[in-house]
Amino acid sequence: MTKEVENMQPRSGIATLADLRKGGFVDDLSDAIAEVTTAVIAHKKAGTITIKLAIKPCESAENALFIQDDIKASPPREVKPVTLMFSDEEGSLTREDPQQPNLDLGAEIKVVRINDKQGVK
Repeated sequence: MTKEVENMQPRSGIATLADLRKGGFVDDLSDAIAEVTTAVIAHKKAGTITIKLAIKPCESAENALFIQDDIKASPPREVKPVTLMFSDEEGSLTREDPQQPNLDLGAEIKVVRINDKQGVK
């Protein structure tokens, strides 16, 4: 190995990423960053972006490589409320507990007002 080759620095990773898919990788990454950032601000929760580069040799050329990129944006999502449901004997779901007896809410309720001057006896 010559002294000149030993002193060479590897090419910048940023420059390499900019070349992927003729700049398409950087465009997609910018979109992912904007999507996750907007969702993080809106939901006040963390989000992630995962970048994966798969590098494979090209069989027809000794020093040629195939690079497949994958950008996965995982913005936080709105937490939707849960629904409490009960299962009956047949396995069907219902909002009412089949093991709880129904209350007769149609019964007449008598409201008695107590005069403030008399107090409660």
